[in-house]
Amino acid sequence: MQGFDSKANKDRQEAIANRQQEMKRRVYAIDAEIRALLEQTVPTTDPRFDTLKKESHEIAAEFETLGKELKTLRELEELYLFTQTVSEVVKKVTQYRPFVKELIDEHRPEVTACLRDLVNVLFDVADDLKPEQRRLLKMRAVMLYEYFGELKAAGFDTKEALQIILSQGSGSGLTNFFASAGKAFGDAAGKAKR
Repeated sequence: MQGFDSKANKDRQEAIANRQQEMKRRVYAIDAEIRALLEQTVPTTDPRFDTLKKESHEIAAEFETLGKELKTLRELEELYLFTQTVSEVVKKVTQYRPFVKELIDEHRPEVTACLRDLVNVLFDVADDLKPEQRRLLKMRAVMLYEYFGELKAAGFDTKEALQIILSQGSGSGLTNFFASAGKAFGDAAGKAKR
């Protein structure tokens, strides 16, 4: 992941966590102020109640937005670490490529038999993966439906929202991942039945 700044990501995560703590403290203070007004038998029609409730709702909305951002930042950090690990593995494996090619050429029948056994095992368990495939497809459908709702909320009509989704192929990278995984499970299950 080029351009990813792990330190900046962690700093932002820490800043969000600190802001959320401040917000929690303010919500507790608002609750205490409301309780104090009620104990003083101030009528609930008093404008102070509306002001406190409004502030509480604004904090809740900001808290939710920050929570989503924090989740995304954590996912990016995990993805970054994963890509770093994969990159290191690929580098290590690549250095053995000539040796592996030579080994495969010398022992092609044995390698073919091993790979055939491995593929057969994958096909044998493919049916067991059907529930996971359904979950992946359901998750993809939910993500697309939520994206569709966000586009509608942003002012696009139904036709425009569908065109945007269709123009992006399957949707987000995460959606593409789930779609690819679901397709792979489906293909494996289909071949296993043959």
